[in-house]
Amino acid sequence: MSEDQRESPRGVEQGLGRLTVSGAIWAGSAGGLLFGINFGLQALVFLFEMPGASGFASGLTVPLVLAVICQITRERGAATTAWTLYSLLAIPTLLMGIPGPYKVVLGLLGGLAYDAGYSLLRGRRAGLFLGLVLYLIVLNAGFYFVATLGLFPQVAEENILRILALVTAVFLLEGIFSTWMGILLYERRIKRLLP
Repeated sequence: MSEDQRESPRGVEQGLGRLTVSGAIWAGSAGGLLFGINFGLQALVFLFEMPGASGFASGLTVPLVLAVICQITRERGAATTAWTLYSLLAIPTLLMGIPGPYKVVLGLLGGLAYDAGYSLLRGRRAGLFLGLVLYLIVLNAGFYFVATLGLFPQVAEENILRILALVTAVFLLEGIFSTWMGILLYERRIKRLLP
């Protein structure tokens, strides 16, 4: 039996379950908590006038929370639920960019991509990393599309790809670190608290 099979409460051979009511509540709570944390961090960033720090902080918190909630629920759709709720709450804020309803589409597609990667590898740890990569690809493609529509007027069109490449590289490094921290947090602390 592999290490992943021993560590999984339901066993990897069973794969992931469908999203249940309790799983949706866990995921929704995680999305709301994530929004609260990032909104608070954004307020601190504005208070201390540190441009760009809010996005850097989100690059650490989002992958960590998605990794933890996927491991807690072990249900398909947990990341989609959490990230879609987060994006709904972010509509009137500067989280995820300028205010607007486009954030819901980005949140939904990003969450679906994360869940697809995690589900594809049947809930194994490597699926969290694959989910992260797919999430970043979809999110950055979405931001590129939004930028080409002129929703980020402060960014010159010829700089969009360079900015997205830099942001993707930074978010990937942050995301790998945060996902690993999410795995450790779940294994060393949270797992013991669950029934």
